[in-house]
Amino acid sequence: MSASSVAAIVVFAILAALVVLSVLSPIGSRAAREHAREQSRRLRLEEERLTLVQLLRDLRFDKRTGKLTEEDFHIAYSEAEARVLSIMEELEAKDRWTSESIEEEIARMRRRLEREAPVA
Repeated sequence: MSASSVAAIVVFAILAALVVLSVLSPIGSRAAREHAREQSRRLRLEEERLTLVQLLRDLRFDKRTGKLTEEDFHIAYSEAEARVLSIMEELEAKDRWTSESIEEEIARMRRRLEREAPVA
């Protein structure tokens, strides 16, 4: 095989690899973007939850010190409390899904190990 044939094969292999990478890269990057988007949403929810918990504390303090009327306190407190509970339910649902997917993966691995286990 001549040097020019080897060079042509190498160039073809490089071009083929580039084509494969360019076709597959959007698939991986789409999954990565989705994961990053989900993590960003989770962080925003956690930050909002912490902010609202602090607001609930501040509202109780303002009520004790007389800065808020009983009516204003109940309105503001019930709105903030409802939002905190909503956020906590959403975060818990995401965690539950994660736990379920982990259990499914463990079950799949056990089935595979049982199939591959040597018979004594």
